[in-house]
Amino acid sequence: LSMIEEILVPRLNDKSQSVRHTAIQAAGIFLGTYKSVSVVDSSTTPTKDNSHLALFEGLLWSMWHDPSVANRVEAIRAVPIDSAETLDHVIARIRDVKEKVRNAAVDALRLKVDPRRQDIMTQEHFREIVRSGLTERCESTNNATMTLICTKWTKAAKFCPVELMRLMGATMYEEECEKTLRVVLKMARVPSSTKTNSILQELSDPEIRSL
Repeated sequence: LSMIEEILVPRLNDKSQSVRHTAIQAAGIFLGTYKSVSVVDSSTTPTKDNSHLALFEGLLWSMWHDPSVANRVEAIRAVPIDSAETLDHVIARIRDVKEKVRNAAVDALRLKVDPRRQDIMTQEHFREIVRSGLTERCESTNNATMTLICTKWTKAAKFCPVELMRLMGATMYEEECEKTLRVVLKMARVPSSTKTNSILQELSDPEIRSL
């Protein structure tokens, strides 16, 4: 395994975009996080062994600095989100200059992070996601964040607004919590529009009724 890592790490900085892209994909498979499950709990959370730290840090570098948009997107998909520190890096990519990268970061949060895991997802993280994702400057990023809120966060809170506000820290971050509730109310009040159907498509009919 160490030999594989020794081969992959230099390829993350290869001159060829396609070589870097393939190396990022291979690193994700190597770390056991590529095509992650939709709910990460304590029994399935992947962990990064210290012996693989160079590979993990290489993925973080690719996420931040690779000049290729496709490669930054792939790095976001590949990196394991198994700590609050790693989550910081992913949330920061919601502010990337490229729309595809921003949306990939929000999608990674939806697919790989259980908002109930307070050892990973803090109230400050909720605040930053709402601040960065619910933006009028980019409709697609805004819609992706609305999907995250309505299909992952509300479901984690068992569609209870009080529990959702508890998770988010309403007493400290009132403005962001109010924005979140406005999104939920907006979706609940217009349950059959084209936009709503797109955002809520991952929920079952009983879940939509609960929302």
